[in-house]
Amino acid sequence: MKRVVAFVLLLGCGLAALKFAIGDEVAVQTTDPRAKRPTQDRPEGPGGVRVDSGSINTTVSQSGRLVFPRRRDVDMGDGRIRKETVFVLRAEDSAPIGDGLQQLTDVTLEIYDDDAPAATVTASRAFLELGRDANGQPRFDEQKEVDLRDAVVVSLPGSRLAGMRLELGDAKVKVGEEQIELTTAPDQAVRFTLQGRRTATLTGAGARARLPRDKRAGMQRATVTILSNPRLETDDLDVRAAGRMRYVENMASGAARITLEEDVELDLSRGRLAMPGTEGEGASAVRGDQFTGWLLRAREPAMDLPASKARSGDMVWQRLALQGAPASVDMPGVKVETPRITVRPGPFGDPYVVTAHGGGSRVEQTELRAGSRQADVVTGYSPRRIHLMRPGDVVGALHRAMGFPRWTTRPIDRQQVVRFVGSSRLESGARQLTASEGMVVARRSGRETGVVRAMGDVDVVQKPREDDPSTPALRASGNDGLLLIVTSEQERLRVGPSRDDGAARWRDHRYSVQQGDARLNGVGTCEVVRTGDRSEIALSAPFDEIEADFGQDGTELRGVRQLRAQLSGREVTALDVGGLPVRGELVQDGQRVRVQAPRLRQIGPRSLQLLPMAVDEAPWTELQGIDRLPRLRRSWGSTDDDAKRYEVDVFSPRIDLHDVGGRAALVDAHADDDQPARIYAKLPQIGSSEPATVSCEAGRLRLLPYAVAPVAAAAHFGGGGPLRAIAGHAIARPWLLVDDVRGFELDDDQQGHIEGTGKTLLISQGGGAALFVGDPDAQAPAVVTRLHEGREVVVRGARVRVRTGDEVRLSALGTFDGRSTLLAPTMTLHEPGERGLLSHMQAMCRGDIHVEPRAVRFSGPVEAFSLRPDGQPDPEGLHIDARELTMQRQESTGRVSVIEGDDVVVDWTRIDARAASVELDLLRETCVASDPKAATISTPDGRELRSPRISVNYVTWEVSMGPGSARQAQKSVDGDVER
Repeated sequence: MKRVVAFVLLLGCGLAALKFAIGDEVAVQTTDPRAKRPTQDRPEGPGGVRVDSGSINTTVSQSGRLVFPRRRDVDMGDGRIRKETVFVLRAEDSAPIGDGLQQLTDVTLEIYDDDAPAATVTASRAFLELGRDANGQPRFDEQKEVDLRDAVVVSLPGSRLAGMRLELGDAKVKVGEEQIELTTAPDQAVRFTLQGRRTATLTGAGARARLPRDKRAGMQRATVTILSNPRLETDDLDVRAAGRMRYVENMASGAARITLEEDVELDLSRGRLAMPGTEGEGASAVRGDQFTGWLLRAREPAMDLPASKARSGDMVWQRLALQGAPASVDMPGVKVETPRITVRPGPFGDPYVVTAHGGGSRVEQTELRAGSRQADVVTGYSPRRIHLMRPGDVVGALHRAMGFPRWTTRPIDRQQVVRFVGSSRLESGARQLTASEGMVVARRSGRETGVVRAMGDVDVVQKPREDDPSTPALRASGNDGLLLIVTSEQERLRVGPSRDDGAARWRDHRYSVQQGDARLNGVGTCEVVRTGDRSEIALSAPFDEIEADFGQDGTELRGVRQLRAQLSGREVTALDVGGLPVRGELVQDGQRVRVQAPRLRQIGPRSLQLLPMAVDEAPWTELQGIDRLPRLRRSWGSTDDDAKRYEVDVFSPRIDLHDVGGRAALVDAHADDDQPARIYAKLPQIGSSEPATVSCEAGRLRLLPYAVAPVAAAAHFGGGGPLRAIAGHAIARPWLLVDDVRGFELDDDQQGHIEGTGKTLLISQGGGAALFVGDPDAQAPAVVTRLHEGREVVVRGARVRVRTGDEVRLSALGTFDGRSTLLAPTMTLHEPGERGLLSHMQAMCRGDIHVEPRAVRFSGPVEAFSLRPDGQPDPEGLHIDARELTMQRQESTGRVSVIEGDDVVVDWTRIDARAASVELDLLRETCVASDPKAATISTPDGRELRSPRISVNYVTWEVSMGPGSARQAQKSVDGDVER
C-alpha cells in the first residue's frame, strides 16, 4: 500500500513540474482521432521523459496538442522584474518517439522581440528533445537543435525583419540567447524572399541562416547563406551563380548586402535597373566572378508613396557590384568588359550610375540601331573606371514625386550619360578621341545626337575613310578639354573652354588643328564644325597668338587674333582673319609674297583681301602707323644677292590678291578718302649694282602677272619668229595698271629720276614701258618729269609714254584713246646752272612730242620758246613756230645742238627767220633758212635777207645766200623803222 501511495505522489509531482515548465496550457491532450497521424521517420523507442528519484525510476510522456511558451526575467533597474516572452512553441499534435525525443506535428514557433511577435517558424513536423532541469523536472532545452520538416520562416509586419520569408524544407533550428540558427542539408532546395513594394527572391540549394532574437543583444545582423546554385530575382534584376550566396542585414539600419560567387550572370534588362539604353530592347547579360548588392530595407514608409499605401520593409537598392577577370556585360548593341561593375541606384531605387572599374574597362558598341545614319560603332576605354548614368532616374523621379506628369520629364528620362575616368580613349571607325583626365558622353535614346565632353589634354583624330581615301585627315588637340556634338548632319567640336567659361581659362588654353595640309595652332578658343568633307574653323586669341599654315597653298599666317576658315577637302574655300596685324607669307616656286593687315579675308577660291579692321574697339584702335594699313610684299629672283632680287611692296586701305596659277598673282590695291594706295618696287638692273626703285600713290593699283596668259599667248602667237618673241617679252610679263595717279617716281642710277601723274598709268615690265593717261573728262593732261644728270624734262599730254631700257624715251601724245578731242602736249626743259640758248625752254605742240636720247621730235604744229631759270618766258630768248620740228641733242651731254623744222618762224633778239625749212645749229651758231619761194632772215641791225637759201652766223653775222635781195631798214625820227 505504501508503494502505491509513493508512486501516485511521484506521478503528481512530475505532472506539476511539467505544468510549471509549459505554463497554463494543457501539456498532454487526447489525440484528435480526425488528425492525420505523423509519419514516423525517426526510430521508435520508449516515449516520455525519464524521471529518477531514489529507488523510483519512471518515465513521464505527453501527447496531443502542445503549447510551450518561453519567458524570461528582465531587470527594470529599480528592483522590479518584468516577465518578457521570448518565444511560444505550438504543435497541433505531439508524441514521444524515443528517450526524451518528442515529435511535433503542424508546428508553429512564434519568436518575440521586445515582448512583441517578430517572426514565425512553421513546419509540418518537428523533432525535439525534452531535457530535465536541476530538479529533474522535464523541460524544453532551447540550446539544442530542432529538426523541422517543410520549415518556413516568416517575419511579421512591423518587426525589424518585416517582409522576410525563408522556405527551408528540411531544416534544423537552434534558438540561442541572442540568435536563432537555421541550417539545411547542402542539397536541400531553399527559397528566401524579401517582400515589400519591391520583392526579392533568392533560391538555391542548402542554406544557413542566423536571425537575431533580441535587439539589446550584441548580435544585430541577420545572415542568410545559400550554399550552391543561388539565384536572385527581383522586379529589377536576375542574378545566377554557381557558388554561394550570402545575405547580411543590419537590423539597426536596415542596410543589407547580398553576395553571389562563381560564374555569376546578371540580367539587368527589366524594371528600373535596366542598363542605360536597353529599355525594351532585349536582355542584358552581365557575367563575372562575384556579385555584391547593397540595399536598404525601409523602417519607415517610402517617401514617394502616400502614407496609407506605404509599407515598412520596402527594399531600395543602394549599389550593385560585379567583379571578374574580367566581368562582361552583353546588352543589345553594347558590350562592356571590366574587372568590376557597380550599379548605384538613385534615391528612389532607380540605377543612377552603373560603373565599370577595378582596372582597365572597355565599352564597345556591337551593332548599329536600325535606321541610324551612324556609319561606325563606338568603342570606349578607360584605365580606371567608366560610369553609365541616367540623370532622369533622379531628376525625373523627383519631379514625378512632386506631381509632374511623366510626359514632362520624358526628355530627361531618355538621357543617357557615360563618363570615362582617367586617361580615356573613344574610337568610332576612323575617328579616335583621347583625354588625359576623362570624358563624358551623353545622348538621348533613339536619337542621332551625341555629346562628348573631354577633360585635360585632349586629342581628336579623324583619319581618311577606307571608302574615300581622298578625304583629308582631321586632327585637333588642346590642353584644357573639348566639347564634341555629333548629329546626323554635322559634327561640332570646341577644343578648350569658351570665353563664357571664365575670364582666365580660355586665355591659358593651347591647341592645334590640322586638316589635310592645313595646320592651325595658338592660344584661346577653337571651334570646328564639320559637315561631310567640309570644315568650318573659328579661332580666337587673347592677343595675337594664332598661327596658320595652309600647306599646299603655301600660305602661312602669324600674329592672328581671330580666324574664321572653311575648308572643303584639302582646299581653303573661305577665310576671314584678324590680327594686330596679321602677318602672312605665301611661297610658290621660289616667289615669296608677304602680307600684313589688321584683317585678311578670302573672297574667292584663290583670292585674298587685305583690309583695315572696321571695328572701332581695342585692341585694333591701338595699332599705329603702318600697322593700321594692309601691306603686301612680293619678292623673287636671287636669294643670295639683294641687288639681284625683285621686290614689290604695296600699301593700301584695301588690297585684293588673286592667285592665277603657277607662281603668278594679281594684286589689286584700293585707296579710300583718307589714304591712297601705294606701291614701292626694287628692280635689279643689268650692269648696275644698285637696283631701280619705283614708287607710286594712286586711287587704285593693279599689279598683273601678265596681260595675256602664257597659254593664250602660245595659242595666238604659236611657232617661232619675232612675233612670238615680242609676245613672250611683253604681254606675257607683269603689268602695273594704276588709276587716279597721284604720284609716280622711278629712280635708276643710270636713267635718273622719273615722276608722273595722271588719271591712269599702265606699266609693262616686259616692254619696259609706261603709259600715263590724263583725264579726258576734265581735259587734264598726264604729266611726266625726268631728272637726269641735272637736267629736268617735263612733258604733258593726253597720254605720256615712257620707255626705258638702255635709254629713256618720252612721248607726249595729244589725243585720248577712242576720243577725237585734242589736248596739246607740252615739253619743258630746265638745266639748272646752265645759260645755253635752250637750257630752259618750253614747247607746245598740236601733234605729238617725242623726247629721245638724241633728239626731241614735234610731229605737229609747235611753238617753242626759251624760259628763264625761274620758269617764266624769256623776252630775249628764242621763240619758234613750226609745222614740224626736231631738236637734235648731243649724245655726250644731251643738250640741244641743232633745231630743224618745216614752215618755221623764228623770233629771237639775235635773229628772225621765216622759211619752209629752218635749221638752227647751236654748236656752229648758224641759222640756215630754205624756201623755194624765198626764205627771209632779219638781223638785229635792220637787214632783211630774202633768198631760197640763206645761211647766217648769228654771232659774226657772216651771211651766205643764193640769188635774192637784201635791204637795210632806216629808223625814223620818232624811232620807227622804215624800210
